[in-house]
Amino acid sequence: PIVELPEVRLTLEKLPSTVIVGKWVDVRFRVKNVGTAPAEGVSLRIDLPHGLDHRTLEASDTNRLVESNVAQLQVNESRSMTLSVRATSSGRLLSIAQLMLQDKELDLRDFEIVAEEAPPIMPVPDFN
Repeated sequence: PIVELPEVRLTLEKLPSTVIVGKWVDVRFRVKNVGTAPAEGVSLRIDLPHGLDHRTLEASDTNRLVESNVAQLQVNESRSMTLSVRATSSGRLLSIAQLMLQDKELDLRDFEIVAEEAPPIMPVPDFN
């Protein structure tokens, strides 16, 4: 007998190369079941460093984990997931995304966001 199994993959679809401190940006992921059976209990866990903010986190949170549940993916089904983050400090900010299937780690992707301070706004001279 042939055993049918789910096989879920994670890809990073959109990652801004450089962001401005204080501005919200989107990081987009795609999860897809390329297996031969439906995948139950799929979730994406993202560990954010201090310096990256998410709407569900408080500044005092020591646990910087953001989780999104996909629940179920049928065979060949894919879903796009968007993570909105805001840099609160400048520098290179490394995050880790874990694709989970029923609390088992399937895939791990790290990604880096480079945050810079906004350039100063120069006043326009008024020659009137």
